[in-house]
Amino acid sequence: MTAYIAQRISGDLAYGTIQYYTVFAVGIYLFVITLSLNLLGNRILEAYREEY
Repeated sequence: MTAYIAQRISGDLAYGTIQYYTVFAVGIYLFVITLSLNLLGNRILEAYREEY
């Protein structure tokens, strides 16, 4: 996904085109996936953390 973003922004993108908006859509999707995996990982860590 990051390669797609890098490939698209290296060229000349016109404002308002489908390619222009797909770069932002892929970026938002990547952010949401990363955020959800981090939140899930934190919940798993909290559930199995040992108190000393």
